[in-house]
Amino acid sequence: MPIQTAAEQLINDIILDRAHQYAHDVKRFEARKARQDKAGEAHEKKQIELMTSLGLKTADLEAGLKKDAKALQASLAEYRPALVSRAGSPAAGGKNGSLIAAQLPPGRLFVPPYGVFAPPFPPPPPEITSGWIFTDSGNLKIEAHDSGSGTGWWATAGPPPVPHDVVFTFVPAETTTYEMTAIFAFHGFYVLVADDGFFTHKYAEVSMDVAMNANQYVDLGWKTFPRPIDASGDNINEFESYDRTLFFDYSAPLRAGDPVVVTARITLEAVASGSGSHAEINFQDGTANYIMPLFLSVGPA
Repeated sequence: MPIQTAAEQLINDIILDRAHQYAHDVKRFEARKARQDKAGEAHEKKQIELMTSLGLKTADLEAGLKKDAKALQASLAEYRPALVSRAGSPAAGGKNGSLIAAQLPPGRLFVPPYGVFAPPFPPPPPEITSGWIFTDSGNLKIEAHDSGSGTGWWATAGPPPVPHDVVFTFVPAETTTYEMTAIFAFHGFYVLVADDGFFTHKYAEVSMDVAMNANQYVDLGWKTFPRPIDASGDNINEFESYDRTLFFDYSAPLRAGDPVVVTARITLEAVASGSGSHAEINFQDGTANYIMPLFLSVGPA
């Protein structure tokens, strides 16, 4: 079988397997969320009963929550547009990638991204055998957000996080241990708003997870990294831009002559609890916000 055909078949098999796994993961996520919501509603009911027994008016609390929701919309309208419309160009990211490549040790193989795969949402049932959506090998325009509801006496999970797999493929020239470094340019922003009160428990959280895996015949195992973005709080009001070029490394013994598929997985998540709270991590809106997979640098360790 020609190398290119073998690589494409390997990628197809990998993505198909991940499509099944993701569908099952979402079912577990939704079942857990249903249990959390049920427990949270029971807790809120007890809190309201306690307030009533103390002579406190729940109508006052509800009025405060509506006021918080209006204040949130005012804050978003004031600060968010500048993050969306800020100056920037994907061309600058590409130029930065060329400068990075010129500074790395000679003799390394520079592998461009083959493509980006992500599951459709909502996901198909597990019995459907179609693979993930192939987007392209360009920039990722992705985001996650969640606006809280209710009083915020319990934290609820937001929408299921959607992984985006950036795939690289190459054929080792010799049998040895290889060092593979995926380089990404991140340009985006995040928003956290949670104004906690005495009778509420508001909360907002955003995170970005990055993991890598290599496959030659079989998956060699996921390597996770410290979260590049991991912010949360219950009394917080943050509107922050995020511009970084980050390096993620993976080492593995590989055999010469057979294709290798390397995956860098990026997952964004946002969780908000309580009316007037908001969590958002955004690499999508506006021309200046995106994630650019630059290349995979490969060489003997």
